[in-house]
Amino acid sequence: MNVPGSPNAALLGSSSQYRVSRSLRLRSAATAYLSRTFGAPTSQNTFTLSMWIKRGELGRVQTLFGATTTNFDGLLFLSTDALGVYVGGSLNITTAALFRDPGAHMHIVLRAIGTAVTLFANNNIVGSGTTAFPILNSALSHLIGQNSSANYYDGLISEVVFVDGQGLSPSSFGEADPVTGVWNPKRYAGTYGNNGFYESFEDNSGATSATIGKDKSGNNNDWTPVSISVTAGINNDSLADTPTNYDDGANGRGNYPTLNPLQGAGTRTQGNLAATGAYRTGSTQLLPKTGKWYAEFSCSGSNAAADFAVGVGTQNLDGITHPNPGASLYYSDNQYMIVNGTNLGNFAATAASADVIQVAYDADSGKLYLGKNNVFYLATAGTGNPSAGTNPSTTLSAGDWQLMTYTTTNNTVAYANFGQRPFAYSPPAGFKALNTQNMPAPAIAVPAQYYDVKLHTGNGVSQAISGAAFQPDLIWYKNRSAVTSHRLVDSVRGAALALYAESTSAEVSEITGVVAFTSSGFTVGAGAANANATPYVDWLWKRGVIPGFDIVTYVGSGVARSVAHSLGTTPAFKIIKQRDGGGGDWIAGHKSISSTSYLLIDSTGGPVSNAGVFPGNDTASLVGLGTVGVNTSGANYIAYLWAEVAGFSKFTSYVGNGSASGPFVNCGFRPRYVMIKRSDTNGDWFVYDTARDTYNVGQYDIYLNLGNAEVAGGSRLDIVSNGFKLRSAIVGLNASGGTYVVMAFAENPFKYARAR
Repeated sequence: MNVPGSPNAALLGSSSQYRVSRSLRLRSAATAYLSRTFGAPTSQNTFTLSMWIKRGELGRVQTLFGATTTNFDGLLFLSTDALGVYVGGSLNITTAALFRDPGAHMHIVLRAIGTAVTLFANNNIVGSGTTAFPILNSALSHLIGQNSSANYYDGLISEVVFVDGQGLSPSSFGEADPVTGVWNPKRYAGTYGNNGFYESFEDNSGATSATIGKDKSGNNNDWTPVSISVTAGINNDSLADTPTNYDDGANGRGNYPTLNPLQGAGTRTQGNLAATGAYRTGSTQLLPKTGKWYAEFSCSGSNAAADFAVGVGTQNLDGITHPNPGASLYYSDNQYMIVNGTNLGNFAATAASADVIQVAYDADSGKLYLGKNNVFYLATAGTGNPSAGTNPSTTLSAGDWQLMTYTTTNNTVAYANFGQRPFAYSPPAGFKALNTQNMPAPAIAVPAQYYDVKLHTGNGVSQAISGAAFQPDLIWYKNRSAVTSHRLVDSVRGAALALYAESTSAEVSEITGVVAFTSSGFTVGAGAANANATPYVDWLWKRGVIPGFDIVTYVGSGVARSVAHSLGTTPAFKIIKQRDGGGGDWIAGHKSISSTSYLLIDSTGGPVSNAGVFPGNDTASLVGLGTVGVNTSGANYIAYLWAEVAGFSKFTSYVGNGSASGPFVNCGFRPRYVMIKRSDTNGDWFVYDTARDTYNVGQYDIYLNLGNAEVAGGSRLDIVSNGFKLRSAIVGLNASGGTYVVMAFAENPFKYARAR
């Protein structure tokens, strides 16, 4: 039940130990909703609606809550995925923010105080206006999940609270975790007013107003469920997918994966637990690099026996064809196992709609088990045993894997169960459902302790730029409104020594630039870092093994060699720059291009292969240097080195599709910063962050290779709870067939992230 946990059950990311036990899935395909006729209000135009949601279908008008007669008052998503408030049947408030994040839960609050109306998302104001509601909170029919038998909501809802007669802030229903700062539910402790109610959806013993629709406020304002099922199976709408993480003694409560509508092709429905059409899609959560994970799939449709496939694949699913999916996808179909596009032979009978296809993956060993109805098969004769770790279907190499499913026609529907509803079979011993409770704790729970983005406005004199949770070791800052250089200052060389990212020039002394590092930021003088009334963006990194960042200075020898670093793992991204003499290019290596190739930060050029620059022999303690550009005898150099840290940083690549609905890149966290560079040919170095773009869509372009002012480029990308989705077809970000490298740093690790 939804009560505080025991004193020894405190959970990071759930500050009050408050536990939400269930969410309710509303399936638009089933025309599911809840209804209730209100009585006389305490105060019709003063009220508060609070609800936690997890989106399913996107890009369609969907009603969350409202009252309807011939007109409509209420709250809904528009086809743009903005939130809208309708009053008397007309749109009154529209958010500039677009809510296209299906990977996690978010908190929505609608507050009316007389004629002042405010919309909040995760405790942030996203819309406001002045109006009076002629219908809402009056003695009329009210609906959750539809209006006028149309605009059905598809997704999850939980903790729905309506307070009649009070205009409350989100803090009445949620609070920031004292460690992570993530917004979490808390139990509303006040009074409700005449029409007030609290729907917890925790009693799933029946689909009635006395069970699943029971009002827990004490007002007995129960809601009648329509087309909602609590019967076991694919249509069970009472889910353990909730915005609080805790061990329930079974599969666990927390945020569960769904089939990702931001990735691949086809259509996802039923809260993104069903997929249809000629599609391929993966789970919203990547499989952790450690642990044992289990999921179940099933299918229906006239061609299900021939078209249905499940398994484990990489995140780049665009362009996959059946039955030759490419070198990184492993899956089972109706009768065969196909690995790297090679059919390894019959291993199971045809999958019928009543069958349960099982996937068990041991990330520690790479062993993958594919089964049907509790028998795990080999590509050759025989069976496997996940519990014993014997006879896997295949063994995967280390990588970013996800659970996935695939069909080839519109005649097949695939259903996923990651454990948010009861499994048909008990997971093999040691295997768990994939959810945020069971995921390993990230090494860095609070990314802002090691990386952050700050904004400041210059005052033309001297000022301290504060607010960071650490003393930065690298400050990379840029004037946003004028053509000026990117400046890099680090603690190893000293505060007053700046390098210009878009230039080959040597370092310069700027005694009126950054003049000091402080425990919570830095101090600027009256120069380039602090022009009066001028906006700046500051990207800050802390050096250390934990955040995977090192700064190394060395003197060139003119002879191929290696220099030491302290990352403890091979760098995933490195930038080397000559500091003195005539200077030189900013030479960068990225894990997603050849280890003997490089890119130039100060250029749009594509990768250059030259083992004379990077010999390709980096190790966990050494960076290999050739003799060209990075090791001139007697020259002084600076090297910035980053290692990938799960849940904190990501260095990866993607292939563009040339569409405004571009690729999705799963980072395993909600990004704070994203850098993108085309790596197969020429292209700018684009940077986005959530300090400048505080909500989707991300649109403010800054180019690392140019001193240009920031540009409002239009829709570029959505930053979401588990990564980012390209929303532009421009060639610099998403040319069809183009390849791109990425550097990203986290705002929240996915274990604790909220949708945005």
